[in-house]
Amino acid sequence: MRAYQPRLDFHRLIAAELADESMTDDSEDWADAQRGLLGMIDHGDIRNADGKPVWSLRGYGFLDDAKAADTVNPSLWRQARLNRIHGLFKVTERIYQVRGYDLANITFIEGDTGLRPVCGQFPRGRCGTTAGLTRQAFAGFH
Repeated sequence: MRAYQPRLDFHRLIAAELADESMTDDSEDWADAQRGLLGMIDHGDIRNADGKPVWSLRGYGFLDDAKAADTVNPSLWRQARLNRIHGLFKVTERIYQVRGYDLANITFIEGDTGLRPVCGQFPRGRCGTTAGLTRQAFAGFH
C-alpha cells in the first residue's frame, strides 16, 4: 500500500480542486434524468428466461453516497449517480425508453398493433426483461 500513497495523495489533491469547480448542487439534471419515469426493476436485477441473473445494479450501491470518494473526480461521481437512474421512461406520446440497465438504451415505439423495439446495441439477455418491464408498465399505466 505504501507504494501507492503518492498517487493517492495526488488524486486527492486533484479531486479536491475539481470539487470547487463542479456542478454538484445543480438539481435540474436530477429532474431531467427522472422525467417520464414510469417504473423500474428493484436493484436493477435482471434475469434471463432460465431465471439466471444477467445484470444487477447492486454492485453500484457505493454510489448511494452523494459525496464522492476523495480520490474521485466529483463530476464523474455525479455523472455515475445520474447514469444509475434506471427504468422505463415515457419520452413522448407512444415513444418509450428503457434506460440505466446498461450503457445502451432501448427504445420502444407503440404502434397500432403493438410495441416495436428500436436498438441494435442492447444485450440480448436483457432485451426480453426490458420488454417485459415495458409490458408490465403499459398494463399498469394504460
